[in-house]
Amino acid sequence: MKFYAYLESTPLAEPALLSEVTLVANPHELRKIARFLELAAEQMTQDPAQFEHVHLSDVDRDFTATPSLIVFNPQAL
Repeated sequence: MKFYAYLESTPLAEPALLSEVTLVANPHELRKIARFLELAAEQMTQDPAQFEHVHLSDVDRDFTATPSLIVFNPQAL
């Protein structure tokens, strides 16, 4: 597993490999993120050849005004 991110200050740069991720979220948001991660895992398991990535904001509209959380299939590289 790896974590990558684009910085708000340099959005057109290459994504940076991160050594740490901190989620600043309330319990309700964390539970919704957990459900999203479970859904992504299920989709990846069911059809790994077709699953490349999924955005949290595409699954849950409550996250459209937050930073993007994306799950990417390492087999798609």
